[in-house]
Amino acid sequence: MKIASRHHPVHSKSPACLAVVLSVSLLPTLFAPGQDVSSAGGSAGGSSTQSAGATAGSTITSTTQKISDTGDSGFAPSPFRLSVEVRGGYDDNNNTAPKGFEAESIFTGIGAEYSGIFGTSRTSLRMALSGGVDYFPDLDEDQTQYRLRLSYDLSHKINPRFSFGLSGFAALERNPDLTTGLTNTNAGDGEYFYTSNTMRLSYLWTPKFNTVTRYSINYINYPNQEAVGGAGDDRFEHQIAQEFRFLWKPKTTVVAEYRLGLISYQDQASSSRDSISHFILGGLDHQINPRSRTYLRAGVELRDYDAFGSDTKPYVEWNTDYALGPVTNVSWLNRYSIEQSYRGPGFSNNVYRTGVRFNHAFSERLKFNTSVFYSFNDFGALSVKTKAGKSPTVRGFEEHTLDASLGLEYFFNPTFSTYISYAYTRVLSDISFDEYTRNRGYVGIRANF
Repeated sequence: MKIASRHHPVHSKSPACLAVVLSVSLLPTLFAPGQDVSSAGGSAGGSSTQSAGATAGSTITSTTQKISDTGDSGFAPSPFRLSVEVRGGYDDNNNTAPKGFEAESIFTGIGAEYSGIFGTSRTSLRMALSGGVDYFPDLDEDQTQYRLRLSYDLSHKINPRFSFGLSGFAALERNPDLTTGLTNTNAGDGEYFYTSNTMRLSYLWTPKFNTVTRYSINYINYPNQEAVGGAGDDRFEHQIAQEFRFLWKPKTTVVAEYRLGLISYQDQASSSRDSISHFILGGLDHQINPRSRTYLRAGVELRDYDAFGSDTKPYVEWNTDYALGPVTNVSWLNRYSIEQSYRGPGFSNNVYRTGVRFNHAFSERLKFNTSVFYSFNDFGALSVKTKAGKSPTVRGFEEHTLDASLGLEYFFNPTFSTYISYAYTRVLSDISFDEYTRNRGYVGIRANF
């Protein structure tokens, strides 16, 4: 079987018209899907997705959603915020192609975001809706690129023991998300739509023991893959999880957890990649101080593919969020797991991901943020189930990705600010045609109301 490169041409130039799939998700999550190049202004040419829940393939997501914190300018906070922006910059590899095939261009764009907090003493809702369009005049195709995102988090205390929550995210994007593994590593598949929402039920049985039940259904769609043919990556991912939590010490909770994951591809040519996974995990949640915490889950994942045998690997999640002071925060995110392979039938994907985010306010007016994410992807060859036994279908290979960004924003007053952002991406692969380097930089002006 040949290993298909993801750099096939994209013919569609209009955004896909897709229905948002209402879904509910699972597990305490780690990696924020698709952080903007900077919180100061989004990624150059559109950023990656973000998710409210974890995928059935044990994809990492985040407890820190892109639901904007009101009053983030450092001035008096408001429960509602509307912001509009204009920006311009340069992207030296918009199509994420290997050396010699890059499509570079300057670009200009506009965007808007609305966020708000609603609630009572028992019910709260945080939500954010953002969108924008960027124009790349030097590109031969896909000169106009859109981005659209919706996120929300609803919680309700039914009684002092019983609580309910529903959170979610939906996005229409083009740029790959290299922080989570939710998407392919390059933009050759064009725009994609992703949605994931979380439903959770928590019950306090005794002062020291409670249970948390979660269910998820995530959906990802690449409409342009259908235009060029071939085995697509469109899929549903379901997961059910049950946590048993015991308060061991005042700041430490011991957790035992079971998860059941199911992945179902929509393309008949990809249906052999369908799988069922069982996770057996243990861990702890520890409150370091009122503003800092750490989260650990470790155990084993047993995955069984419809056509490619089974795979058993360790599973580890570790996330530490530490507030160094009232104006400084650092997060260190780690995970080792089986992820859903975007290389087509016949491959598993054993991945170690790690990332650091750092945010600091130099003053009430000047904010700085930076992040660095690295992943090591080991694409192993799966074996086909046959009456005669099992036989490898392809040769395995390795891939490394690095995604780094930094941003600086200055607030003239509570209404107006300006920002500058830069992002660097590097993909190294045993398949040379899938390697690429990308630099993006831009400046913008934002008005907050």
